[in-house]
Amino acid sequence: MWKDGCIYNGQMYFGEIQGAGIMHYANGSIYSGMWKNDMPHGKGTYIAPNGVKFSVKSYNGLPHGKGVIQDSDGTMYRAKWDRAMLKPKSIKPLKKK
Repeated sequence: MWKDGCIYNGQMYFGEIQGAGIMHYANGSIYSGMWKNDMPHGKGTYIAPNGVKFSVKSYNGLPHGKGVIQDSDGTMYRAKWDRAMLKPKSIKPLKKK
């Protein structure tokens, strides 16, 4: 457990979070995915305490690029982030198959 109440399970390299892992944050949110230099970096999924999921690549700890949002009711949307800023006009419902 970290000093701030977070719990990490996964790969580490010389005392830093590196590779695949899961962080349980003190606020109840979870990040599961790739890490580099103690920050989310690469593909991953963030689950907010309210159940909303964001699957997006992160670079140096910031969501960036195309991803998927899933509401707590299961509705899914395509979306785009630009250095952690969700672009509202990019949010489009995913068609059900």
